[in-house]
Amino acid sequence: MTKVQLVGSFLQQWAEEVGMYLYDRRIWVKDPCWENSKWHSSSYRAVDEFEYIYIFWKPGITKVKRSRLSCEEWAAWGSRGVWNIPSIRRNDRHEAEFPEALADRVIRLLSDSDDLVIDPFCGSGTTCVVAKRLGRFWCGIELSEHYCKLARRRLNE
Repeated sequence: MTKVQLVGSFLQQWAEEVGMYLYDRRIWVKDPCWENSKWHSSSYRAVDEFEYIYIFWKPGITKVKRSRLSCEEWAAWGSRGVWNIPSIRRNDRHEAEFPEALADRVIRLLSDSDDLVIDPFCGSGTTCVVAKRLGRFWCGIELSEHYCKLARRRLNE
């Protein structure tokens, strides 16, 4: 048996070491992973049906612009801490791929047109694809050459 490590405290510590601070977090409630994926657990541990989205900020003025969303969007998810968004219905591009609707919410909530969106774990390129569609500059960083090619192909479609 191994002990469970909470990731949030590590992220907060590492961010503070480079001068950034935890501003907020959201919880993405998704479908149970075994419905859409071969990845699941045979142990007594619960399989997470949610993920945390941590939002960090650098010191300075924080722009809060409700106008980035409609009144209905702001009421439904703009100021809400829990987001219910279905998982993707396939798992053939990348084992950790998430739905474009999730990236869309984060990008629209926290950035303006012409802002820069950075995804340091680009994978299949979902964040960059959505950032491009929303008129943001984007930068994806990915270690795997295979996934770099996949992300480029998606961005060129």
